[in-house]
Amino acid sequence: ICKDKVESEVWFAGLKALISTGQRKRSKFEESSERSSSY
Repeated sequence: ICKDKVESEVWFAGLKALISTGQRKRSKFEESSERSSSY
């Protein structure tokens, strides 16, 4: 049972990291698109 708990915690941490990096990439893309449209 302890092994499953640790594995789920690691998987959850990885999922959170993926989501955070995805949000960062999306915000950067939106910023660049806004800059190009302002010219």
